[in-house]
Amino acid sequence: MPLLDIQKLTAGYNDVVIVDQVDARVNAGDLVVVVGPNGSGKSTLVKGLLGLARQFSGKTYFDQQDITRLEPWQAVKVGIGYVPQTNNVFTNLMVSENLEMGAFCRMDKKAIKSDMDEIYEQFPELARRKKARAETLSGGERQLLAIARSMMSRPRMLFLDEPLAFLSPKASALVMNRLLEIQAAGTSMLMIEQNTKIALQNATYAYVLNEGRCVMEGKGPELWEDKSLRQRFLGLDKEEVVTDRN
Repeated sequence: MPLLDIQKLTAGYNDVVIVDQVDARVNAGDLVVVVGPNGSGKSTLVKGLLGLARQFSGKTYFDQQDITRLEPWQAVKVGIGYVPQTNNVFTNLMVSENLEMGAFCRMDKKAIKSDMDEIYEQFPELARRKKARAETLSGGERQLLAIARSMMSRPRMLFLDEPLAFLSPKASALVMNRLLEIQAAGTSMLMIEQNTKIALQNATYAYVLNEGRCVMEGKGPELWEDKSLRQRFLGLDKEEVVTDRN
């Protein structure tokens, strides 16, 4: 049984359907990515699962528990962490305070302190700046903080909405490497991502959305090697196509 099972999800805003009849699954320990052109409904898919967009129909199960129309505050309780694309840190708080906020639902202070120490070991970039306000962090550091803060709730699965958006290639590689380390330690992930190359090359499995519907699915690296897919749905530019043929 998959850890996350999305069945015929239809979601959108007000009365407008953005995601139409999408099926997707995430097995325990997997990194599953959802890619597609701008406006294809990728972010709406995750927001629909979290009650941030309207669900018109469909069912969603997490560890065989029906979580259809889950409220955002309930996600943490069932074991889901969420890293939104924007406004994902408290800019006026220090790095350490942001991490503490990630554990707001926990009462085990000793374990929280232990988890923070582990976070600083895994994210040395944050350890060096634990007393700095989040507003002073670089884009990559801020994304690392958003991910680390979400991990403070000890989630079994992370929902990530374009964690590599607006980052330099160097920062994107750093954030991606940290996510792969978290996955290797046992946390499953559903990641929405516009950086299709790095996403597909590292994904256990992937879904391609176009105009709100799933048009392809398969192992991430295999989808990346499908040149027709990349040109039709993923916006591969001419220079990349030429380079790929050499």
